[in-house]
Amino acid sequence: MATLGDFRKGVKLEVDGRPYVVTEFQRGKKPGSVRAKLRELGSDEVIEKTFDADARLEFAEVEEQSMQYLYPEGDDFVFMNPGTGEQLTVDSAVVGDAAKYLAEGSGVDVTLYKGRALAIGISSMVVLVIAETEPPTQGDGIKPATLETGAEIKVPLFVATGDKVKVDTHDGRYVERVS
Repeated sequence: MATLGDFRKGVKLEVDGRPYVVTEFQRGKKPGSVRAKLRELGSDEVIEKTFDADARLEFAEVEEQSMQYLYPEGDDFVFMNPGTGEQLTVDSAVVGDAAKYLAEGSGVDVTLYKGRALAIGISSMVVLVIAETEPPTQGDGIKPATLETGAEIKVPLFVATGDKVKVDTHDGRYVERVS
């Protein structure tokens, strides 16, 4: 059971049967109340709510698990907990744009609520193989390239098919070629 004294930025609460994280809060005008902004975990929905001293609040039982990406299955993605071998199938809507950078064996952080995946967290930088691009040439400039995951990025002219490159997952930008 949570109380108004437990309100802190980042605290995860269950409100109306759904998990939220506190993004902002302040003591209310009425004594013993708190006004808070809450973001629903697994979505971008933000609500504002005032809680009185007698509010019955529950901490949301949210769990973070380090998992390994195995393979796509239709529109879903299959991950495995390397410690237990347990597999989890996650809907493509939850994986979202992270799918562009998921190569077989990639490590991810999965946010679970009551056994259901809410979000997938990937590293801000990943190393992937160039699956297809024009032959390398000299000079300044960029060209299109397709990664092993099927995502398309822009790379310098010297990059060749088969090269490993570091990619920024926030914006899909080429960072550097790696050996």
